[in-house]
Amino acid sequence: MRLFRVRGRLRNVTTAYSNATPWRWASEFPRRVDAGNPLLAFVLGPSWHPTEGAYRWMPGQASLRLAGPSSKADRLFITGYCPKEMFAAGPVVLSVGIDGQPAGQAVLENVVGKFTQVFALPGSAIGKASVEIH
Repeated sequence: MRLFRVRGRLRNVTTAYSNATPWRWASEFPRRVDAGNPLLAFVLGPSWHPTEGAYRWMPGQASLRLAGPSSKADRLFITGYCPKEMFAAGPVVLSVGIDGQPAGQAVLENVVGKFTQVFALPGSAIGKASVEIH
């Protein structure tokens, strides 16, 4: 998404707005993140790759910060994409941790393409302003 300002001449102001998003002004973190959205890049840890259109790849390990859960019923949904090359050495194990605590694993076996995995959140995270997902 690009933002433009018109004052005599069209000017791209996307960077100015992405550096001053409302999330930076508020004390709250988002509850949902699209890693490919440059306006939400501030919640991503340092190891994420740059965007490629509407997508962003992660290396073997990555992190991001989200708003903490508000109840035990809240779940962490991770949607991603695995190319077939990821399965050359066998199944892929997706391990998730929250604030340094293990939160679960999912074994992806030939799930070429888009996948979604759901994880429970630890009770210690409930009510926190933010949690680190890794």
